[in-house]
Amino acid sequence: MAEKNSRSFTDIVKTYGSQLLRFVKGKVKKTEDAEDILQEVWYQFSRLTNMDELENAGAWLYAVTRNKITDSYRKKKDESLDDLMADGEEVDTAFPIRQFLLADDSNNPELKLFKDIFGMN
Repeated sequence: MAEKNSRSFTDIVKTYGSQLLRFVKGKVKKTEDAEDILQEVWYQFSRLTNMDELENAGAWLYAVTRNKITDSYRKKKDESLDDLMADGEEVDTAFPIRQFLLADDSNNPELKLFKDIFGMN
């Protein structure tokens, strides 16, 4: 039986909020990322002009949530060095390694060695 949504936004959040958060937490590493994704879902839900036209709010919410999780993975395809570092480690911003590796100094044997090691040739 299709669920006709004459319920308020608040009722729907109360009904599905914790379920969706558990669902997202099972798919992403960080709680903060899960909360951000869920916030995007609720924002998109709040932008609906007529919630009463939804046949099944739960199905719509889960579909949008899956899409937002997929979008999140696409955005974070490449992990940043910050994500790979342990908490509390300092980053030496005086000479970023990326600039070193991308430098065009073909006469420098040390740079050539680094580029060979990191597959930059």
